[in-house]
Amino acid sequence: MKRVRNVFLIAFFIFNAPFSIQAQFFNPKSCSVWLKPSENIAICDDSTAIGNYYTLPSNDSSSLAVLDKISAYKKGTLFMVLKTLDSTTEQALAGFGRIQIFRDRITVAAHDIPMTKVIRSAPTMIRVSYHYNSGNRNYRGVSFIDSATRFTEILHFDRLLDTMEIRKVETYLALKYSINITENKNKKLRDYIDGQNAKYWDVERDLVFNEEVMALGRVDSLGFYQTQTFSADAASIQISLDSTSLLAQMPEGDLANNSMLIFSKSKTTPEAMQCGEALGSRAWQINPVNWKYETDRVYLTVKQQLSKDEWPSLSNGYSQIPIRGAQSGDYTRLTIPVTAEMEESQYYLVWGAPETRCKPLCQVVTTPCTPATPSFINLKLAPEALPAHVDLLNLTTNERLEETLMVENSTIKNLASGQYQIHISNPDVTLADQVILLDNCPDLTDPYAGHPWANEANLLTSGADNTNTGNATSQSGEDNTSSGMYLQEQRVTAGIRAYPNPSSGDHEIHFQFNDLNDMPFKIEVFDKGGSPLLVEKFIPSGTATLFSHIFDVDGTYLVRFTSPSYSDLIQVVVN
Repeated sequence: MKRVRNVFLIAFFIFNAPFSIQAQFFNPKSCSVWLKPSENIAICDDSTAIGNYYTLPSNDSSSLAVLDKISAYKKGTLFMVLKTLDSTTEQALAGFGRIQIFRDRITVAAHDIPMTKVIRSAPTMIRVSYHYNSGNRNYRGVSFIDSATRFTEILHFDRLLDTMEIRKVETYLALKYSINITENKNKKLRDYIDGQNAKYWDVERDLVFNEEVMALGRVDSLGFYQTQTFSADAASIQISLDSTSLLAQMPEGDLANNSMLIFSKSKTTPEAMQCGEALGSRAWQINPVNWKYETDRVYLTVKQQLSKDEWPSLSNGYSQIPIRGAQSGDYTRLTIPVTAEMEESQYYLVWGAPETRCKPLCQVVTTPCTPATPSFINLKLAPEALPAHVDLLNLTTNERLEETLMVENSTIKNLASGQYQIHISNPDVTLADQVILLDNCPDLTDPYAGHPWANEANLLTSGADNTNTGNATSQSGEDNTSSGMYLQEQRVTAGIRAYPNPSSGDHEIHFQFNDLNDMPFKIEVFDKGGSPLLVEKFIPSGTATLFSHIFDVDGTYLVRFTSPSYSDLIQVVVN
Protein backbone atom coordinates (compact mmCIF):
# COMPACT_ATOMS: atom_id res chain seq x y z
CA MET A 1 0.00 0.00 0.00
CA LYS A 2 1.49 3.32 -1.06
CA ARG A 3 1.67 6.14 1.43
CA VAL A 4 0.16 9.48 0.46
CA ARG A 5 2.18 12.48 1.64
CA ASN A 6 1.16 16.13 1.98
CA VAL A 7 -2.37 15.88 0.65
CA PHE A 8 -4.00 19.33 0.61
CA LEU A 9 -7.79 19.41 0.67
CA ILE A 10 -10.48 22.01 1.10
CA ALA A 11 -14.03 20.69 0.84
CA PHE A 12 -16.96 23.09 0.83
CA PHE A 13 -20.57 21.93 0.78
CA ILE A 14 -23.67 23.89 -0.04
CA PHE A 15 -27.06 22.34 0.66
CA ASN A 16 -30.36 23.44 -0.66
CA ALA A 17 -33.28 22.76 -0.67
CA PRO A 18 -25.36 48.79 -10.69
CA PHE A 19 -23.66 46.03 -12.86
CA SER A 20 -21.12 46.21 -15.63
CA ILE A 21 -21.94 45.21 -19.16
CA GLN A 22 -19.24 42.50 -19.08
CA ALA A 23 -21.09 40.27 -16.63
CA GLN A 24 -19.36 36.98 -17.54
CA PHE A 25 -19.20 34.77 -14.43
CA PHE A 26 -15.88 33.12 -15.35
CA ASN A 27 -13.75 32.41 -18.41
CA PRO A 28 -15.03 29.13 -19.89
CA LYS A 29 -11.65 28.55 -21.56
CA SER A 30 -10.10 28.15 -18.11
CA CYS A 31 -12.31 25.14 -17.40
CA SER A 32 -10.47 21.85 -18.02
CA VAL A 33 -13.59 19.64 -17.96
CA TRP A 34 -17.21 20.74 -18.37
CA LEU A 35 -20.17 18.39 -18.52
CA LYS A 36 -23.62 19.96 -18.71
CA PRO A 37 -27.12 19.02 -19.95
CA SER A 38 -28.10 19.51 -23.56
CA GLU A 39 -30.55 22.32 -24.31
CA ASN A 40 -34.27 21.68 -24.82
CA ILE A 41 -34.24 18.03 -23.81
CA ALA A 42 -37.82 16.97 -24.34
CA ILE A 43 -37.65 13.53 -22.74
CA CYS A 44 -35.47 11.71 -20.25
CA ASP A 45 -35.31 8.07 -19.22
CA ASP A 46 -36.37 8.65 -15.61
CA SER A 47 -37.54 12.29 -15.82
CA THR A 48 -35.42 13.34 -12.82
CA ALA A 49 -34.79 17.08 -12.91
CA ILE A 50 -32.95 19.76 -10.96
CA GLY A 51 -34.39 23.18 -11.60
CA ASN A 52 -35.45 23.38 -15.24
CA TYR A 53 -33.00 20.70 -16.45
CA TYR A 54 -33.18 16.95 -16.68
CA THR A 55 -30.27 15.16 -15.09
CA LEU A 56 -27.56 13.43 -17.13
CA PRO A 57 -27.77 9.68 -17.75
CA SER A 58 -26.12 8.04 -14.73
CA ASN A 59 -24.19 5.27 -16.50
CA ASP A 60 -23.62 6.94 -19.83
CA SER A 61 -20.17 6.19 -21.25
CA SER A 62 -19.51 9.86 -22.05
CA SER A 63 -20.26 10.86 -18.43
CA LEU A 64 -17.91 8.19 -17.08
CA ALA A 65 -15.23 9.31 -19.54
CA VAL A 66 -15.47 12.85 -18.13
CA LEU A 67 -15.06 11.56 -14.57
CA ASP A 68 -12.09 9.46 -15.66
CA LYS A 69 -10.47 12.53 -17.21
CA ILE A 70 -10.91 14.49 -13.96
CA SER A 71 -9.22 11.70 -11.99
CA ALA A 72 -6.02 12.26 -14.00
CA TYR A 73 -5.39 15.73 -12.51
CA LYS A 74 -3.09 16.10 -9.48
CA LYS A 75 -4.78 19.31 -8.39
CA GLY A 76 -7.89 21.26 -9.18
CA THR A 77 -11.22 22.72 -8.12
CA LEU A 78 -14.25 20.54 -8.81
CA PHE A 79 -17.90 21.68 -8.83
CA MET A 80 -20.89 19.33 -8.99
CA VAL A 81 -24.68 19.72 -9.01
CA LEU A 82 -26.37 16.45 -8.06
CA LYS A 83 -29.08 14.67 -6.13
CA THR A 84 -29.55 11.13 -4.88
CA LEU A 85 -32.67 9.03 -5.26
CA ASP A 86 -31.63 6.97 -2.20
CA SER A 87 -31.53 9.27 0.81
CA THR A 88 -30.40 6.49 3.18
CA THR A 89 -27.52 4.88 1.28
CA GLU A 90 -24.12 4.58 2.94
CA GLN A 91 -22.41 3.77 -0.34
CA ALA A 92 -20.38 6.32 -2.30
CA LEU A 93 -22.54 8.41 -4.63
CA ALA A 94 -19.76 8.87 -7.17
CA GLY A 95 -16.00 8.51 -7.57
CA PHE A 96 -13.52 10.68 -9.44
CA GLY A 97 -10.41 8.55 -9.02
CA ARG A 98 -9.14 9.32 -5.52
CA ILE A 99 -12.11 11.60 -4.81
CA GLN A 100 -15.25 9.89 -3.54
CA ILE A 101 -18.53 11.59 -2.65
CA PHE A 102 -20.68 10.21 0.17
CA ARG A 103 -23.88 11.64 1.62
CA ASP A 104 -22.11 12.82 4.77
CA ARG A 105 -18.48 13.29 3.72
CA ILE A 106 -15.97 13.70 0.92
CA THR A 107 -12.96 11.39 0.78
CA VAL A 108 -9.71 12.37 -0.96
CA ALA A 109 -6.90 9.82 -0.94
CA ALA A 110 -8.46 8.10 2.11
CA HIS A 111 -8.74 11.41 4.03
CA ASP A 112 -12.34 12.01 5.20
CA ILE A 113 -13.77 15.54 5.32
CA PRO A 114 -17.26 15.70 6.91
CA MET A 115 -19.96 17.75 5.20
CA THR A 116 -21.80 20.43 7.11
CA LYS A 117 -25.13 18.84 6.18
CA VAL A 118 -26.00 15.35 5.07
CA ILE A 119 -27.20 14.96 1.48
CA ARG A 120 -30.78 13.78 1.43
CA SER A 121 -33.33 14.05 -1.37
CA ALA A 122 -32.90 17.77 -2.12
CA PRO A 123 -30.56 18.87 -4.96
CA THR A 124 -27.08 19.81 -3.80
CA MET A 125 -24.05 21.74 -4.99
CA ILE A 126 -20.62 20.48 -3.89
CA ARG A 127 -17.18 22.01 -4.36
CA VAL A 128 -13.86 20.24 -3.72
CA SER A 129 -10.44 21.90 -3.93
CA TYR A 130 -7.52 19.46 -3.78
CA HIS A 131 -3.78 19.15 -4.42
CA TYR A 132 -1.79 15.94 -4.43
CA ASN A 133 1.91 16.17 -3.61
CA SER A 134 4.11 15.96 -6.70
CA GLY A 135 5.71 12.84 -5.28
CA ASN A 136 2.47 10.88 -5.61
CA ARG A 137 2.60 8.98 -8.88
CA ASN A 138 -0.42 6.74 -8.57
CA TYR A 139 -3.08 9.34 -7.92
CA ARG A 140 -5.45 8.00 -10.55
CA GLY A 141 -8.21 5.60 -9.58
CA VAL A 142 -11.57 4.17 -10.62
CA SER A 143 -14.37 6.51 -11.74
CA PHE A 144 -18.02 5.57 -11.21
CA ILE A 145 -21.54 6.92 -10.61
CA ASP A 146 -23.93 5.10 -8.29
CA SER A 147 -27.18 4.02 -9.92
CA ALA A 148 -29.18 6.28 -7.57
CA THR A 149 -27.03 9.39 -8.20
CA ARG A 150 -28.01 12.04 -10.74
CA PHE A 151 -25.79 14.88 -11.98
CA THR A 152 -26.85 17.90 -14.01
CA GLU A 153 -23.50 19.67 -14.31
CA ILE A 154 -19.83 19.04 -13.50
CA LEU A 155 -17.04 21.61 -13.88
CA HIS A 156 -13.36 21.05 -13.20
CA PHE A 157 -10.51 23.57 -13.17
CA ASP A 158 -6.92 22.28 -13.17
CA ARG A 159 -5.82 24.72 -10.45
CA LEU A 160 -6.93 25.94 -7.03
CA LEU A 161 -9.36 28.83 -7.54
CA ASP A 162 -9.35 31.77 -5.13
CA THR A 163 -12.39 32.84 -3.12
CA MET A 164 -13.83 35.26 -5.69
CA GLU A 165 -13.31 32.81 -8.57
CA ILE A 166 -15.09 30.11 -6.59
CA ARG A 167 -18.01 32.38 -5.87
CA LYS A 168 -18.44 33.32 -9.53
CA VAL A 169 -18.73 29.65 -10.54
CA GLU A 170 -21.10 28.94 -7.66
CA THR A 171 -23.24 31.95 -8.64
CA TYR A 172 -23.51 30.63 -12.19
CA LEU A 173 -24.60 27.16 -11.00
CA ALA A 174 -26.92 28.51 -8.30
CA LEU A 175 -28.81 30.79 -10.69
CA LYS A 176 -29.01 28.09 -13.34
CA TYR A 177 -30.40 25.38 -11.05
CA SER A 178 -32.05 27.58 -8.34
CA ILE A 179 -29.92 26.06 -5.58
CA ASN A 180 -29.72 28.26 -2.50
CA ILE A 181 -26.18 29.40 -1.59
CA THR A 182 -27.13 32.22 0.83
CA GLU A 183 -26.57 30.40 4.11
CA ASN A 184 -22.81 29.81 4.24
CA LYS A 185 -21.12 30.70 7.52
CA ASN A 186 -18.38 32.55 5.62
CA LYS A 187 -19.94 35.89 4.57
CA LYS A 188 -17.48 36.12 1.65
CA LEU A 189 -19.19 33.04 0.23
CA ARG A 190 -22.77 34.28 0.55
CA ASP A 191 -23.09 37.00 -2.10
CA TYR A 192 -24.12 36.19 -5.67
CA ILE A 193 -21.56 37.96 -7.88
CA ASP A 194 -20.91 38.52 -11.59
CA GLY A 195 -17.58 38.50 -13.42
CA GLN A 196 -16.76 42.05 -12.36
CA ASN A 197 -17.34 41.36 -8.64
CA ALA A 198 -20.64 43.30 -8.61
CA LYS A 199 -23.49 41.67 -6.70
CA TYR A 200 -26.74 40.19 -7.91
CA TRP A 201 -27.64 39.31 -4.30
CA ASP A 202 -25.94 41.06 -1.37
CA VAL A 203 -25.97 39.46 2.09
CA GLU A 204 -25.83 42.89 3.77
CA ARG A 205 -28.82 44.28 1.83
CA ASP A 206 -30.88 41.25 0.92
CA LEU A 207 -30.60 38.89 3.90
CA VAL A 208 -34.37 38.95 4.49
CA PHE A 209 -34.79 37.37 1.04
CA ASN A 210 -32.66 34.27 1.56
CA GLU A 211 -35.04 31.36 1.03
CA GLU A 212 -34.90 31.28 -2.78
CA VAL A 213 -32.80 33.16 -5.34
CA MET A 214 -33.84 32.53 -8.96
CA ALA A 215 -33.01 34.18 -12.27
CA LEU A 216 -33.96 34.73 -15.87
CA GLY A 217 -31.26 36.07 -18.15
CA ARG A 218 -28.64 35.60 -20.81
CA VAL A 219 -24.81 35.41 -20.76
CA ASP A 220 -23.67 34.27 -24.19
CA SER A 221 -20.06 33.55 -23.22
CA LEU A 222 -21.23 30.78 -20.87
CA GLY A 223 -24.20 29.52 -22.79
CA PHE A 224 -26.40 30.79 -19.93
CA TYR A 225 -29.81 31.41 -21.45
CA GLN A 226 -32.95 31.22 -19.31
CA THR A 227 -36.33 32.41 -20.46
CA GLN A 228 -37.84 30.25 -17.75
CA THR A 229 -36.61 28.66 -14.54
CA PHE A 230 -37.95 26.28 -11.91
CA SER A 231 -37.12 25.96 -8.21
CA ALA A 232 -34.50 23.30 -7.44
CA ASP A 233 -37.23 20.72 -6.72
CA ALA A 234 -38.51 21.30 -10.29
CA ALA A 235 -42.06 21.80 -9.00
CA SER A 236 -42.96 24.40 -6.36
CA ILE A 237 -41.94 27.67 -8.12
CA GLN A 238 -41.78 28.67 -11.79
CA ILE A 239 -40.67 31.98 -13.34
CA SER A 240 -41.08 32.46 -17.07
CA LEU A 241 -41.33 35.01 -19.86
CA ASP A 242 -44.11 32.99 -21.43
CA SER A 243 -47.53 32.53 -19.85
CA THR A 244 -47.07 28.75 -20.03
CA SER A 245 -44.00 26.83 -18.93
CA LEU A 246 -43.15 23.16 -19.38
CA LEU A 247 -40.31 21.49 -17.50
CA ALA A 248 -36.97 21.20 -19.34
CA GLN A 249 -38.08 23.53 -22.13
CA MET A 250 -36.45 26.87 -22.98
CA PRO A 251 -38.68 28.93 -25.31
CA GLU A 252 -36.89 31.47 -27.48
CA GLY A 253 -37.07 35.11 -26.41
CA ASP A 254 -35.38 38.32 -27.44
CA LEU A 255 -33.22 38.68 -24.31
CA ALA A 256 -30.30 41.11 -24.42
CA ASN A 257 -26.88 39.62 -23.70
CA ASN A 258 -25.69 40.10 -20.08
CA SER A 259 -29.17 41.02 -18.87
CA MET A 260 -30.54 39.45 -15.69
CA LEU A 261 -33.78 39.49 -13.72
CA ILE A 262 -33.23 38.26 -10.15
CA PHE A 263 -36.13 37.08 -7.96
CA SER A 264 -35.30 36.48 -4.28
CA LYS A 265 -37.87 35.16 -1.80
CA SER A 266 -38.35 35.72 1.93
CA LYS A 267 -39.61 33.08 4.34
CA THR A 268 -42.84 35.03 4.99
CA THR A 269 -46.08 33.51 3.69
CA PRO A 270 -49.67 34.51 4.58
CA GLU A 271 -50.58 31.11 6.00
CA ALA A 272 -47.49 31.06 8.25
CA MET A 273 -48.17 34.43 9.89
CA GLN A 274 -48.70 34.39 13.64
CA CYS A 275 -51.19 36.47 15.59
CA GLY A 276 -49.91 40.04 15.80
CA GLU A 277 -47.16 39.50 13.23
CA ALA A 278 -46.44 42.04 10.49
CA LEU A 279 -49.12 42.19 7.83
CA GLY A 280 -48.37 43.12 4.23
CA SER A 281 -44.84 41.70 4.48
CA ARG A 282 -42.51 41.62 1.50
CA ALA A 283 -42.62 38.20 -0.15
CA TRP A 284 -40.29 38.64 -3.15
CA GLN A 285 -37.64 41.15 -4.12
CA ILE A 286 -37.30 41.84 -7.85
CA ASN A 287 -33.97 43.09 -9.13
CA PRO A 288 -33.57 43.83 -12.89
CA VAL A 289 -29.94 44.14 -14.01
CA ASN A 290 -29.42 45.66 -17.46
CA TRP A 291 -32.79 44.08 -18.23
CA LYS A 292 -33.92 44.34 -21.85
CA TYR A 293 -36.75 42.22 -23.20
CA GLU A 294 -39.44 42.68 -25.82
CA THR A 295 -42.36 42.59 -23.35
CA ASP A 296 -42.82 44.31 -20.00
CA ARG A 297 -44.03 41.37 -17.91
CA VAL A 298 -42.97 38.02 -16.50
CA TYR A 299 -44.97 35.22 -14.89
CA LEU A 300 -44.42 33.89 -11.38
CA THR A 301 -46.15 30.61 -10.50
CA VAL A 302 -46.14 29.39 -6.90
CA LYS A 303 -47.61 26.28 -5.32
CA GLN A 304 -49.86 28.25 -3.01
CA GLN A 305 -53.51 29.25 -2.75
CA LEU A 306 -54.26 32.89 -1.85
CA SER A 307 -57.45 34.41 -0.51
CA LYS A 308 -58.77 37.68 -1.90
CA ASP A 309 -57.29 39.63 1.04
CA GLU A 310 -53.88 38.00 0.61
CA TRP A 311 -53.53 38.87 -3.07
CA PRO A 312 -50.17 40.65 -3.57
CA SER A 313 -49.23 43.98 -5.11
CA LEU A 314 -45.95 45.46 -6.33
CA SER A 315 -44.53 48.29 -4.24
CA ASN A 316 -41.43 50.47 -3.89
CA GLY A 317 -42.67 52.04 -0.65
CA TYR A 318 -44.53 54.84 -2.44
CA SER A 319 -46.18 53.48 -5.57
CA GLN A 320 -48.51 50.50 -5.36
CA ILE A 321 -49.02 48.47 -8.55
CA PRO A 322 -51.84 45.89 -8.55
CA ILE A 323 -50.97 42.36 -9.68
CA ARG A 324 -53.14 40.32 -12.00
CA GLY A 325 -53.20 36.54 -11.87
CA ALA A 326 -55.17 33.33 -11.78
CA GLN A 327 -55.44 30.23 -9.61
CA SER A 328 -55.60 26.65 -10.83
CA GLY A 329 -55.59 23.70 -8.47
CA ASP A 330 -52.81 24.15 -5.92
CA TYR A 331 -51.03 26.83 -7.98
CA THR A 332 -51.30 30.60 -8.32
CA ARG A 333 -49.86 32.32 -11.41
CA LEU A 334 -49.07 36.03 -11.04
CA THR A 335 -48.39 38.47 -13.89
CA ILE A 336 -45.53 40.72 -12.76
CA PRO A 337 -44.91 44.01 -14.62
CA VAL A 338 -41.21 44.79 -15.20
CA THR A 339 -40.37 48.34 -16.28
CA ALA A 340 -37.30 50.59 -16.55
CA GLU A 341 -38.32 52.38 -13.34
CA MET A 342 -37.61 49.18 -11.40
CA GLU A 343 -33.85 49.69 -11.88
CA GLU A 344 -34.09 53.14 -10.27
CA SER A 345 -35.71 52.02 -7.00
CA GLN A 346 -36.15 48.56 -5.47
CA TYR A 347 -39.56 46.91 -5.96
CA TYR A 348 -41.09 44.15 -3.89
CA LEU A 349 -43.98 41.76 -4.21
CA VAL A 350 -45.99 42.43 -1.02
CA TRP A 351 -48.59 40.10 0.45
CA GLY A 352 -51.97 41.60 1.10
CA ALA A 353 -53.10 41.87 4.72
CA PRO A 354 -55.58 39.09 5.53
CA GLU A 355 -58.38 39.70 7.99
CA THR A 356 -57.23 39.37 11.57
CA ARG A 357 -58.73 39.95 14.99
CA CYS A 358 -55.29 40.24 16.54
CA LYS A 359 -54.03 43.56 17.75
CA PRO A 360 -50.80 44.38 15.85
CA LEU A 361 -47.69 44.15 18.00
CA CYS A 362 -45.94 46.92 16.06
CA GLN A 363 -47.05 50.01 14.15
CA VAL A 364 -44.80 51.96 11.76
CA VAL A 365 -45.98 55.46 10.78
CA THR A 366 -43.97 57.64 8.38
CA THR A 367 -44.19 61.44 8.47
CA PRO A 368 -42.80 63.05 5.26
CA CYS A 369 -40.56 66.08 5.43
CA THR A 370 -41.77 69.68 5.21
CA PRO A 371 -39.80 72.86 4.41
CA ALA A 372 -39.22 73.21 8.16
CA THR A 373 -38.67 69.61 9.36
CA PRO A 374 -37.01 66.49 7.95
CA SER A 375 -38.79 63.14 7.55
CA PHE A 376 -39.17 60.84 10.53
CA ILE A 377 -40.61 57.42 11.38
CA ASN A 378 -42.66 56.67 14.50
CA LEU A 379 -42.55 53.16 15.97
CA LYS A 380 -45.05 51.91 18.53
CA LEU A 381 -44.57 48.44 20.01
CA ALA A 382 -46.78 46.49 22.38
CA PRO A 383 -45.07 45.71 25.73
CA GLU A 384 -45.16 41.96 25.02
CA ALA A 385 -43.18 42.52 21.80
CA LEU A 386 -40.18 43.90 23.70
CA PRO A 387 -37.25 43.64 23.52
CA ALA A 388 -37.09 43.90 19.74
CA HIS A 389 -34.44 44.51 17.11
CA VAL A 390 -34.79 47.23 14.46
CA ASP A 391 -32.75 47.20 11.25
CA LEU A 392 -33.18 50.29 9.05
CA LEU A 393 -31.23 50.34 5.78
CA ASN A 394 -31.08 53.24 3.31
CA LEU A 395 -31.08 51.37 0.00
CA THR A 396 -29.93 54.54 -1.78
CA THR A 397 -26.79 55.17 0.30
CA ASN A 398 -26.35 51.79 2.12
CA GLU A 399 -26.31 53.62 5.49
CA ARG A 400 -27.67 51.40 8.25
CA LEU A 401 -29.11 51.76 11.75
CA GLU A 402 -29.37 48.66 13.97
CA GLU A 403 -30.57 48.96 17.56
CA THR A 404 -32.34 47.04 20.31
CA LEU A 405 -35.72 48.60 21.08
CA MET A 406 -36.37 48.52 24.80
CA VAL A 407 -39.37 50.87 25.14
CA GLU A 408 -42.75 51.05 23.49
CA ASN A 409 -42.52 54.37 21.62
CA SER A 410 -39.61 55.33 19.38
CA THR A 411 -38.92 57.90 16.68
CA ILE A 412 -36.31 57.62 13.97
CA LYS A 413 -35.59 61.22 13.05
CA ASN A 414 -33.66 63.35 10.55
CA LEU A 415 -33.92 60.96 7.63
CA ALA A 416 -32.54 61.96 4.26
CA SER A 417 -34.41 61.32 1.04
CA GLY A 418 -34.14 57.84 -0.44
CA GLN A 419 -35.58 54.35 -0.31
CA TYR A 420 -35.43 52.56 3.04
CA GLN A 421 -36.19 49.03 4.17
CA ILE A 422 -37.15 48.55 7.81
CA HIS A 423 -37.25 45.18 9.53
CA ILE A 424 -38.32 44.83 13.18
CA SER A 425 -38.35 41.47 14.94
CA ASN A 426 -38.00 39.70 18.25
CA PRO A 427 -36.98 36.06 18.79
CA ASP A 428 -40.56 34.90 18.16
CA VAL A 429 -42.01 36.87 15.22
CA THR A 430 -41.39 39.44 12.51
CA LEU A 431 -43.05 42.61 13.83
CA ALA A 432 -42.60 44.86 10.79
CA ASP A 433 -41.12 44.36 7.35
CA GLN A 434 -41.63 47.03 4.72
CA VAL A 435 -40.00 49.42 2.31
CA ILE A 436 -40.42 53.21 2.57
CA LEU A 437 -39.67 55.84 -0.09
CA LEU A 438 -38.93 59.33 1.27
CA ASP A 439 -38.93 62.30 -1.09
CA ASN A 440 -36.42 65.11 -0.99
CA CYS A 441 -37.52 68.49 0.41
CA PRO A 442 -35.43 71.03 -1.55
CA ASP A 443 -35.93 73.79 1.03
CA LEU A 444 -34.10 71.71 3.62
CA THR A 445 -30.73 71.85 1.89
CA ASP A 446 -29.47 75.44 2.21
CA PRO A 447 -31.77 77.50 4.48
CA TYR A 448 -31.54 74.98 7.31
CA ALA A 449 -28.01 73.69 6.79
CA GLY A 450 -26.94 74.90 10.22
CA HIS A 451 -29.67 73.09 12.14
CA PRO A 452 -28.69 70.11 14.35
CA TRP A 453 -30.55 67.65 12.14
CA ALA A 454 -28.87 68.73 8.91
CA ASN A 455 -25.95 66.28 9.16
CA GLU A 456 -27.10 63.42 11.36
CA ALA A 457 -30.00 61.06 11.93
CA ASN A 458 -31.01 59.64 15.26
CA LEU A 459 -33.39 57.26 16.94
CA LEU A 460 -35.33 58.86 19.81
CA THR A 461 -37.16 56.60 22.23
CA SER A 462 -39.58 57.43 25.02
CA GLY A 463 -40.84 55.37 27.93
CA ALA A 464 -44.27 53.80 28.17
CA ASP A 465 -47.27 56.12 28.16
CA ASN A 466 -48.48 57.08 31.66
CA THR A 467 -50.17 59.98 33.41
CA ASN A 468 -47.10 61.09 35.37
CA THR A 469 -45.02 63.91 33.97
CA GLY A 470 -41.86 65.61 35.03
CA ASN A 471 -38.47 66.82 33.94
CA ALA A 472 -37.08 64.66 31.16
CA THR A 473 -33.50 63.47 30.99
CA SER A 474 -31.73 61.89 28.05
CA GLN A 475 -28.82 59.56 27.50
CA SER A 476 -27.03 58.99 24.21
CA GLY A 477 -25.95 55.54 23.17
CA GLU A 478 -22.95 54.60 21.08
CA ASP A 479 -22.57 55.90 17.54
CA ASN A 480 -22.59 52.60 15.62
CA THR A 481 -22.84 53.84 12.03
CA SER A 482 -20.99 56.20 9.80
CA SER A 483 -24.20 58.22 9.33
CA GLY A 484 -24.11 59.40 12.97
CA MET A 485 -27.28 57.54 14.02
CA TYR A 486 -27.58 56.99 17.77
CA LEU A 487 -30.07 55.86 20.38
CA GLN A 488 -31.43 58.46 22.81
CA GLU A 489 -33.75 57.56 25.69
CA GLN A 490 -36.10 59.97 27.45
CA ARG A 491 -37.07 59.13 31.03
CA VAL A 492 -39.61 60.95 33.20
CA THR A 493 -39.52 61.54 36.98
CA ALA A 494 -41.97 58.71 37.67
CA GLY A 495 -40.19 55.55 36.69
CA ILE A 496 -37.42 53.08 37.45
CA ARG A 497 -33.72 53.95 37.64
CA ALA A 498 -30.90 51.38 37.51
CA TYR A 499 -27.59 52.00 39.30
CA PRO A 500 -24.70 51.53 39.12
CA ASN A 501 -25.04 50.98 35.40
CA PRO A 502 -22.58 49.79 34.20
CA SER A 503 -22.01 47.85 37.38
CA SER A 504 -18.73 47.70 39.27
CA GLY A 505 -16.96 44.93 41.13
CA ASP A 506 -19.66 42.93 42.91
CA HIS A 507 -22.08 42.60 39.90
CA GLU A 508 -25.00 43.92 41.95
CA ILE A 509 -27.39 46.41 40.32
CA HIS A 510 -30.16 48.27 42.18
CA PHE A 511 -33.46 49.34 40.63
CA GLN A 512 -35.05 52.41 42.24
CA PHE A 513 -38.85 52.73 41.87
CA ASN A 514 -40.02 56.38 41.87
CA ASP A 515 -43.70 57.31 42.42
CA LEU A 516 -44.81 53.75 41.68
CA ASN A 517 -45.84 52.64 45.17
CA ASP A 518 -48.25 49.75 45.69
CA MET A 519 -48.13 48.66 42.05
CA PRO A 520 -47.61 44.87 41.67
CA PHE A 521 -44.69 44.37 39.25
CA LYS A 522 -43.54 41.36 37.33
CA ILE A 523 -39.74 41.57 36.83
CA GLU A 524 -38.11 39.59 34.03
CA VAL A 525 -34.40 39.39 33.20
CA PHE A 526 -33.27 38.53 29.65
CA ASP A 527 -29.86 38.11 28.09
CA LYS A 528 -29.02 40.35 25.13
CA GLY A 529 -30.48 37.83 22.69
CA GLY A 530 -33.87 37.88 24.44
CA SER A 531 -33.65 34.52 26.26
CA PRO A 532 -35.37 34.65 29.70
CA LEU A 533 -33.14 34.15 32.75
CA LEU A 534 -35.28 35.17 35.74
CA VAL A 535 -38.88 36.01 36.71
CA GLU A 536 -39.79 37.59 40.07
CA LYS A 537 -42.61 39.62 41.63
CA PHE A 538 -42.12 42.90 43.50
CA ILE A 539 -44.44 45.55 45.01
CA PRO A 540 -42.69 48.85 45.83
CA SER A 541 -43.90 50.66 48.95
CA GLY A 542 -42.97 53.66 51.07
CA THR A 543 -40.35 51.65 52.98
CA ALA A 544 -39.23 49.34 50.16
CA THR A 545 -38.70 51.08 46.83
CA LEU A 546 -35.46 49.34 45.92
CA PHE A 547 -35.12 46.01 44.08
CA SER A 548 -31.60 44.59 43.82
CA HIS A 549 -30.18 41.73 41.76
CA ILE A 550 -26.73 40.15 41.50
CA PHE A 551 -25.71 39.15 37.95
CA ASP A 552 -23.31 36.21 38.02
CA VAL A 553 -21.78 36.64 34.56
CA ASP A 554 -20.39 39.71 32.79
CA GLY A 555 -22.48 40.90 29.88
CA THR A 556 -25.43 42.98 28.70
CA TYR A 557 -28.91 42.23 30.08
CA LEU A 558 -32.44 43.48 29.56
CA VAL A 559 -34.72 43.84 32.58
CA ARG A 560 -38.46 44.22 31.94
CA PHE A 561 -40.86 45.61 34.54
CA THR A 562 -44.60 45.08 33.97
CA SER A 563 -47.59 46.23 36.01
CA PRO A 564 -51.25 47.00 35.13
CA SER A 565 -50.54 50.72 34.67
CA TYR A 566 -46.81 51.05 34.03
CA SER A 567 -44.16 49.09 32.16
CA ASP A 568 -40.53 49.65 31.34
CA LEU A 569 -37.52 47.83 29.97
CA ILE A 570 -33.97 48.75 30.98
CA GLN A 571 -30.64 47.63 29.54
CA VAL A 572 -27.89 47.05 32.10
CA VAL A 573 -24.20 46.26 31.62
CA VAL A 574 -22.29 44.07 34.06
CA ASN A 575 -18.49 44.36 34.06
